[in-house]
Amino acid sequence: MEKVRHTLFFLLMVTMMVGRPVAAADPDITTDFGINVTSGAQLQFTGFRNLPESGVKQIVINFAFDTQFPGVIGLGIAPALLKFGPLALNSVHHHPRASEVFYIIDGELDAGVVDTKNNLFTATLKKGDVFVFPKGLMHFQINRSKTKTATVIAVFNSENAGRVSWPPTLFNSNPRIPTDILMEAFNLDKMTVDRLKLINFPSA
Repeated sequence: MEKVRHTLFFLLMVTMMVGRPVAAADPDITTDFGINVTSGAQLQFTGFRNLPESGVKQIVINFAFDTQFPGVIGLGIAPALLKFGPLALNSVHHHPRASEVFYIIDGELDAGVVDTKNNLFTATLKKGDVFVFPKGLMHFQINRSKTKTATVIAVFNSENAGRVSWPPTLFNSNPRIPTDILMEAFNLDKMTVDRLKLINFPSA
């Protein structure tokens, strides 16, 4: 009888779980703040002030994740400010822990995102436009202007979205991914792979 009762309880638990949606996000907090707040200054981030202008083919990215801005701890959100110099590329990357909302403050960018069926979706973003990059999907942005800069506020639904830049991840890992694996994966010869491994790819 005891065994039957345990079996029925187990089946009841399984039944309750089947078909329920699974939600994965930063955990909710049970207090007003994720840190011990004693003044408004702890909820203020000044790291976006007076950022240097980005040069040609350069991008300045300033994240305000939990490691830089403790005020977001426990809140499940974090911002970033990006400044694209002329012809600057925010290289192919993804954020493993968050979706991203892009708001164009100034300038113009081309943005692209690739879904899990290898469909590429692109748009030209102008001042005032918003674009979304779903969590985990590969994406990029580029400023195609030869003279003008572009400035963007990005907001993530995680206090630490993480960033995986594909070129350095593939060819600059520590230790390096074995050459034969990269040769097979990209249909490249050994000389090409070895040459790519010597390049110090930027993380942005």
